[in-house]
Amino acid sequence: MLKGLKTVIFLLLIGSLCFGNPDRKIDAYLKAKQFQGAVLVAKGGKVLFSKGYGLANAEHRIPNCPQTVFRLGSITKQFTAVAILQLQEQGKLDVQDPITKYLPDYPNGDKITIHHLLTHTAGIPDITDFPNLAEIQRQPSTPAQVMAHFQDLPLEFEPGEKFKYSNSGYIVLGAIVEVVSGLGYERYLQENFFRPLNMHSTYLDRNQKIIPNRAAGYHLNAGGEIVNAEFIEMSFPHGAGAIASTVEDLYHWDRALKEGKLLSKQSTEQLFKVQAGTYSYGLFIDQVTHAIGHKGSIEGFRASAYRYVDQDLTVILLSNREDVNIAALQQELSSYWRP
Repeated sequence: MLKGLKTVIFLLLIGSLCFGNPDRKIDAYLKAKQFQGAVLVAKGGKVLFSKGYGLANAEHRIPNCPQTVFRLGSITKQFTAVAILQLQEQGKLDVQDPITKYLPDYPNGDKITIHHLLTHTAGIPDITDFPNLAEIQRQPSTPAQVMAHFQDLPLEFEPGEKFKYSNSGYIVLGAIVEVVSGLGYERYLQENFFRPLNMHSTYLDRNQKIIPNRAAGYHLNAGGEIVNAEFIEMSFPHGAGAIASTVEDLYHWDRALKEGKLLSKQSTEQLFKVQAGTYSYGLFIDQVTHAIGHKGSIEGFRASAYRYVDQDLTVILLSNREDVNIAALQQELSSYWRP
């Protein structure tokens, strides 16, 4: 009898964690869109909405919750950028330094600066555009091994000449973080971000690691059937896209950046200042809506996390379906609280 009662209490607690008390309008919209993932909306430092939808694991029928861990894809880039700015504050590097100062053997590194890498203006070909990507991203890789695929290729333009988004540049930045800090990228993140901010459900994702509450990734096949996503070895994207987290932990991160808990006022201004096109350091800046954030895309997952500065409104969506239109969802949800 006691065992049965404990089971009921456990299920009630899990239900309260997973389903919360959401705003009906948003809830109806996301259900109508058959959204699969988790959503968090906060305004003025107060969480207004936090809920999971669909299944974290379709085979075991495990629901998504605000505590479900999703792969973030390119949202990782802002963590890499903040690490670089922290190291600059410590006098260990300068963003105007040529990268040969830290990676002496990197071709053309004497004219590529850290700033160029941060702002996607280095001219380095984007590895995710390579025709053999599906093959090479399945292999366990160090940053040096990933860089070997693109570093000897001709630059697409002279550094600083224009903006062209390149994941390759952030893999190089991840390597620079390791060289300058003397720590592995994962350890740097843990010691300087995840532990101090109590982001206990955020990880540098590893396929072999047991990660509690980690979602499986899915996509639609040609027949419209939901199937498991293609495999990617998570050592491959490194500083460009290897972090996994929850909507709740990402909100802690957002608040820490806004409140200057990780960077000085000067560095925070540098982080949030448009540097090239609509890009800053690891973040897009929308000059119409005054939104700061980034989307993420990786096999089986889509992500979006933006703060609308004028309203102090944060909208975070993480999905374990790669066919979701995450940008449209972001725009619709944010409109409920913006003029």
